[in-house]
Amino acid sequence: MISISEHYSNITRLAQSGMGEVYVATDTRLDRKVAIKFIKSHLGSNADVMREAKLLARLNHHNIVQLYDVKDSAQGLYLEMEYVAGQTLTHYTRTVTLSLEKKLSLLSDIANGLVAAHERNILHLDLKPENILVNEQGVAKIADFGIAQLKEQGAKTANTSFGSLKAMSPEQMNRLPLDHRSDLFSFGIIAFQLLAGRHPFGEDSDKAVAERIRTTQLPETANLVFGLPKPLTDLMDALLKQDPQKRPLNTQIVAHQLKQALLQASYEDSNDTMALNDVLPPPRYPHLKRVLFASLGVVFITLLCVFGYQYWQANKPKIYVAALPPEFSGDNQLADSHKQILNLAIDDAIKQHFLNSKRYVLISDSEVNQAKRLLGDNASLKELGHALNAEELITVDANCTSQSCDFEFNIVDGQSATLISHLRNVSASKNYGELFNMASYSIRSLNAPNTETESVNKEVLEQYFSLHQKALQADANSDELMLELDTLIQNAPDFWPLYSIYTKVSIAAYRNSSNKKHLYSLKKTLDKSPEEFKKTFLFQASLLQLFQYLNDSANATKTLELIEGSAFDEFQKQGIVSVYYSFQKDYSLALKHAELAYKLRPTLDITTNLALFNIRLGKYKDALPYLKKALTYAPNDFKTLKAIADISLLLGNLAEANTSYEKLLNNRQVNTSTLNNYSVVLMLLGKLEQALIHSERVVALAPNNTEALINLADIHNLLGHSAKSLELYSKILAADEQQTLKLIRAQALAHLGRYQEALALIEKNILEEPESAEAYYVKTLIQTLIGENYSAIASLQQSLDLGWNSAFFRLGWFKPLCKIQKTNTLIGKENFTYLCN
Repeated sequence: MISISEHYSNITRLAQSGMGEVYVATDTRLDRKVAIKFIKSHLGSNADVMREAKLLARLNHHNIVQLYDVKDSAQGLYLEMEYVAGQTLTHYTRTVTLSLEKKLSLLSDIANGLVAAHERNILHLDLKPENILVNEQGVAKIADFGIAQLKEQGAKTANTSFGSLKAMSPEQMNRLPLDHRSDLFSFGIIAFQLLAGRHPFGEDSDKAVAERIRTTQLPETANLVFGLPKPLTDLMDALLKQDPQKRPLNTQIVAHQLKQALLQASYEDSNDTMALNDVLPPPRYPHLKRVLFASLGVVFITLLCVFGYQYWQANKPKIYVAALPPEFSGDNQLADSHKQILNLAIDDAIKQHFLNSKRYVLISDSEVNQAKRLLGDNASLKELGHALNAEELITVDANCTSQSCDFEFNIVDGQSATLISHLRNVSASKNYGELFNMASYSIRSLNAPNTETESVNKEVLEQYFSLHQKALQADANSDELMLELDTLIQNAPDFWPLYSIYTKVSIAAYRNSSNKKHLYSLKKTLDKSPEEFKKTFLFQASLLQLFQYLNDSANATKTLELIEGSAFDEFQKQGIVSVYYSFQKDYSLALKHAELAYKLRPTLDITTNLALFNIRLGKYKDALPYLKKALTYAPNDFKTLKAIADISLLLGNLAEANTSYEKLLNNRQVNTSTLNNYSVVLMLLGKLEQALIHSERVVALAPNNTEALINLADIHNLLGHSAKSLELYSKILAADEQQTLKLIRAQALAHLGRYQEALALIEKNILEEPESAEAYYVKTLIQTLIGENYSAIASLQQSLDLGWNSAFFRLGWFKPLCKIQKTNTLIGKENFTYLCN
């Protein structure tokens, strides 16, 4: 225990590292929790503590842990700092399931903190997940500036060697002069780990990974992290360039790109691409031709009937079936391990039965789970069937006691939810093999009662289950596991779940080691698989995934050509091709094939994908109909509602945006972004008092958010509250020294009458981003306030040409432009009438 009890109470050690110790305590004077940091005496002196304190004293940013004071004790100087109630980023990612939007929000927080440090010429030099704290509100803060240095010092002192081996830049390891790009490299490692779930330079000992960082280029391009937008993967690749000169020019650029990615992700559903299992189009029946010769009529008709029937059998519409997760009931709580065995056995049995069916197509688990998530736990079978466009649903009810389970397998009509058939079975076993064969018999009896299929060997099933459990362990030896799976596949080549697990294990092994031998082993296994398995979509999907990891575009193209020429139905073909192109980040082609699939079978999954692809291409207007269609399936889905509201605002559809935001608020589905955007809609509609209420709520929740502050300042300005608006504009300028977008700062400067500074700043922004429609909008505002109306009209024209919406020119400070007739033409009659009358 440290002897500083005269200042603090409830002193508890919070963390200990090689550099020092951190305690949490209650400051007895101010009655607040604080963090207290000591540096170990053999590693640092009072001078080192004071050096860190002076660096932290330069910083005042909500994404950096705040320094309160530096004090003396019997153990030497120590730092009194902000106590962050939460977890390190490392622990946070292990305990919380994060969407892409949340991951980007965390990265944006870290980048914003780095911007503040770098603007003060402070280099952190030990940026890693363990030095990022995530508070209870989910906001990330950079901590531990213990080895940080000023850029002008050259950052080449002995302290740089204290950085973490797996987080340091190549130049830091090589003791070369450092600048902000060293931190950007470390930030790139954090981004890759957060988004891809692994270290970009492989999982190995610290020294082995450090050696790869020091001497080699990034072994795996971030573009192989499927489902991420290409600008984001390109940014990660750039951050992790070994040559600092090839990394982004400054931290502000990185923060801005992350903000753009976050804006895009907020429109997107967490399920990135549609499922691979889809369905046949209507059949093409052979056209009867007139019989030309009466003498051949009987023969012709007979042949036509025989071959026509065969053709119809081969091309008749398939039945789409969705298997819903088992429902458990009974007096006793089942152990999680028992549920896991039951779930896996039933799932594997259903897939084994339907995978190569000539009559049925099994809808993928991911599509079923997405529909259940969007529709909610209380969704009826009829609603699920409609969203999945499924002709049949399979439900399994398990009424279990501690001794046995009574199973009821049901096939239900997907459109009317009426029962088609059902079968009951009982099992007293907790053995995977026996449960699998029981489920297989039950499904076969329900779905194809006249089919005789032998049970799978119990020994094979038990070995499979054992290997499946091994594969779930984080410390599993991939090479040993693949060898065991290989042996089992040779003994049971017709048990198809083995190929799924082998594909997952081999690709995970490659991603962790970057060793392509695992991919070649997968190719060898797939090549030797039975011909019947090669006719399945599972085989084709595995091949495509393999060729993408191998960067083998030639074989990927051949596989696509084989699929397009295969007997798969058109919906299945278009679906898998769309998925392929979305993984390739070619969203134009992904959209084209998704549209073709949608015409054949409009499901919730493909509807959301069409909205997603349009958004990624910037086609917001085209995305709206699909979002509205998705809303008919899942009327209360927050992301869909918010996307409709945000896009409607972006397109200037103010009434529709107003209705959508109101629905979000009525459902109590709000966040600061929703409230802020709603206040903008109300401001544009002239409902300033209502706008003020919501804007003040946003600022109360996020007092340092400059986007919220500029909206609140503008509303006060339009209401004639001059003193309050000037106070807020000034607050924005004060905050900007730490971090504020140039566009927000330029607006604040203009409203404060500092026109030359505002113009200089906006011209600089336009030079950096010449295609920014918002920048020309702000330039129009500045020129109007100055009285340069004709110049303002030219900027207004440019803003509209670049995609800005004319509804944003309804605000009162554009009224001087009413004197110019061209304004009516540019912003439209409705907006012109509102502004000028």
